Amino acid sequence: MTTNTELVLVTALLAISSAVLAAVLGYPVGNWLASLKRLKNLVSAFLLLPFLLPAFLVGLTILPLQPVELNFGLAFSWILFAHLLMNIGFIARVVAASSVSKEQLEAAELDGASKLQSRWLVEIPQQLPGIASALLLVALYSATSYGLVLTLGRGEIRTLETEISEVALRQLDLVSAGTLAVLQTSLTVVLFFIAR
Repeated sequence: MTTNTELVLVTALLAISSAVLAAVLGYPVGNWLASLKRLKNLVSAFLLLPFLLPAFLVGLTILPLQPVELNFGLAFSWILFAHLLMNIGFIARVVAASSVSKEQLEAAELDGASKLQSRWLVEIPQQLPGIASALLLVALYSATSYGLVLTLGRGEIRTLETEISEVALRQLDLVSAGTLAVLQTSLTVVLFFIAR
């Protein structure tokens, strides 16, 4: 039996690690996407495609790659991989859309800033609000990824979302399901305030 605390921790860990890793991997992809001259729209659409697909379909696509035997850590890794596959393109699109003009970066370099200083002091502060909003969406999406957790977790991973379904639909314990729903809502509010 999984406790409510464990459910909250697993759900939060999955959401936050998915968002942080998607940002770390999506940021350079977004900068590359912003620098493209030709085929920018095609590459952008290709990167965003997994984000637009139903999570269950992405899970079914990845499922044949999984080993037969799963433990908690391996199941968590596969779900995290699926979240990254789905969200890196979204983060990259946000980074590309919020890219700073070359003129601003050149002006910073004329004022004596190195390329690294230009990135840290000019580019990233201007991109940060858009990236923070995208990270919030990725974290919320990952915290509520019912289809991926069921498909790729195969019972080894239980999150608030999957446990609400289990308790409400199979056990018909609506009081416990309500408690879990309040915890899910609380986690969502906490993630929202972290992103601010």
